[in-house]
Amino acid sequence: MGFFTNNQLQVSALLFSAKMAGGLYLEINSGPVVTNYEFLPKFYEELKIYARKLKAMELVVKPYDIYQVFNSKGEPISTEKKE
Repeated sequence: MGFFTNNQLQVSALLFSAKMAGGLYLEINSGPVVTNYEFLPKFYEELKIYARKLKAMELVVKPYDIYQVFNSKGEPISTEKKE
């Protein structure tokens, strides 16, 4: 699935679904892929709306973001990414 603005893909993800008792299980594993982080909150809002429309029982997002990079001595070599 993807989130577009002005015909530009800003955020995309591969959404896995499986039937479970009472509805669907939805999961984004290692994603989403983001071109512009400004649109990430809107992507998540639209994802929740889509999950409700499908009557999903569970929606799991496992992001693939690096919070902070460390060297081999365990010392931070980048700033924390808090977004």
